[in-house]
Amino acid sequence: MCTLKLYLFPPPLDSGFLGDSGVKPGTLDSGAVIFLIYQTDTELHSTNQEKGTVIVAVEVIVAVEFTDSVKMDHHLIAIVAVFFTAVVACEDCYYKKFTPNHTGCKSRNPSCNLVDNQVTNDDKNLVVRLHNQYREKVAMGRETAAGGLPTASNMLEMVWDDELAYIAQRHAETCEFQHDCNDCRKVDRFGVGQNLYMSWSSNFPSSKDQWEGMVKSFYNEVQKFKKEYVSSFKFQADYGHFSQVVWADSWRLGCGKVVFKDGNWYKTMISCNYGPAGNYVNAPMYKIGSPCSACPSKTCCGDSCNQSGVRSNYQGLCSKRSY
Repeated sequence: MCTLKLYLFPPPLDSGFLGDSGVKPGTLDSGAVIFLIYQTDTELHSTNQEKGTVIVAVEVIVAVEFTDSVKMDHHLIAIVAVFFTAVVACEDCYYKKFTPNHTGCKSRNPSCNLVDNQVTNDDKNLVVRLHNQYREKVAMGRETAAGGLPTASNMLEMVWDDELAYIAQRHAETCEFQHDCNDCRKVDRFGVGQNLYMSWSSNFPSSKDQWEGMVKSFYNEVQKFKKEYVSSFKFQADYGHFSQVVWADSWRLGCGKVVFKDGNWYKTMISCNYGPAGNYVNAPMYKIGSPCSACPSKTCCGDSCNQSGVRSNYQGLCSKRSY
């Protein structure tokens, strides 16, 4: 029988948990959910994930470890989830199939003096909204910088992605302000792009100010962009954050954040992962045309969203939220 480990997710700063679990997180919505798990002598099954790795949600106060001394054969366990994710792992780090150095398999940097590593639901909603507001601005042709950017016909609305956020949080907790490799953040569904942000202050920083400052700094690189690169992208580091923010096909976003002490300074590092990745040389950043005139299949925009019973939050953005 394999060993089952149950953890808080995200764990407290001083817990030490998740450092060696290296498991693949699921994409779960917050709220009360029931997952049923049972174990036989040789296999672990779940309603949520494949054999060997199970992601569930649970409300817990302390982390508990079950070993093979606790017999669970043929017993059904009902776990009610409220806001936390528990990890049940019976195998080596899932992401090592991409590369042994995958960020999702890394432990927290023990030399980093962390004082905060939480990304709240308000943070998630804020950073997604800020991205979509800028994407709407470009899609609707309201950006006058870079010679005036043309309207976008296929700009997707962004949504939060828990798996990308999990890997981004692992990256942030290295406290090293440098990109990981492309394969180091890859997931099954797609390649993943990345934007990084670092700031420091003498006082503990406001979370809202950090997220707003980050996205604004990314987007303001539009001042260095050239509109002729929309149809055939040319990469330069001067505007690479901006182009990833408004890359039409990048519609899933997950970010991780840490605040740590360095001498007298509070340093904030935020790592944001985007899927599918953008910034492909010679590819179109987006399709030029009337807003929403080339939305991908299984998306809606404007009135078509309303007819599908989906609230359209932004002008000119194709929504996948109902599919």
